[in-house]
Amino acid sequence: MAKNIKNYKRLGDNHPYDTRNINTLEIPRHRTSKFEKCPKYKGIIFYNKLPDEYKNLSASKFKVKIKKLLLTHCFYSEEEFLLHDFAL
Repeated sequence: MAKNIKNYKRLGDNHPYDTRNINTLEIPRHRTSKFEKCPKYKGIIFYNKLPDEYKNLSASKFKVKIKKLLLTHCFYSEEEFLLHDFAL
């Protein structure tokens, strides 16, 4: 995700206003539940859950921070990751 972030559309790309969701990636429209299991969709969901300080890092620093985050917090399922509050 971090290496190819330019290929994804952000919610802030739609207008010039500075809003709280400016760094949030737009979730692609889909019709099937099978699409929700693909890596592209899951990657966007997980990326959007991260704090903004992670979203502004370079790809190499992003990788280090994510590894540290995952080693610090023991997530045993996707639901635990998505329900976790990353407020710093």
